[in-house]
Amino acid sequence: MSKQKSKNFKKIFIISIFMVLVIGISATIEKMVESSNKYEMNSIDGISMVIKENTLTKTGMSVVIIDTTNYKNVYGGSCDYRIDRRLNNKWEEVKKIKNFPSYLQGSYVDENNKLEIDIDWSKTYGELEKGEYRLVKSTEIENKLYEFSVEFEIS
Repeated sequence: MSKQKSKNFKKIFIISIFMVLVIGISATIEKMVESSNKYEMNSIDGISMVIKENTLTKTGMSVVIIDTTNYKNVYGGSCDYRIDRRLNNKWEEVKKIKNFPSYLQGSYVDENNKLEIDIDWSKTYGELEKGEYRLVKSTEIENKLYEFSVEFEIS
C-alpha cells in the first residue's frame, strides 16, 4: 500500500471512530435528558387520584384527582391516560385494541382542589380481564413530567 493510501485509510479510520463516539455520546445525552424530565410514579407531593365510589367496572370508572400543590396544573381529559397490568410483580402496559387521538383538552381542579373525570376504556382497551391494574395519568410541572396512578382490581 502506498503512503498516500495509508494516510487516507488512517484519516477515514479516525473519522469513523470519531463519528461512532459522537453518535454514542448523543444517544446517551438524549436518554439522560429524557429521564431527567420524567419523575418516578407518584413522586410529587400534593397530587393523588382516587376512584369514585361505586363507579369501577370492567370497561371504565370515574376518578377524582386531588391537587393541593401551588401550581396551576393541567390535566388531560377522558382520553389522556394509560392502563397498566401487574404481571409477575411488574407493571406492563395493557395492549390497546384501538388507538384514539389525544385531544388537547385540558382541565384544572376546582376551588376544592378536585377534578372528576369519567373514563370509558371499552373502545381503547376493551373489557379488562380479571387481574390487578392501575390507571396512569400525568401532568407537567416546570417542564418535568409527573405520572401518578390509582390501582384497582377486576374480579
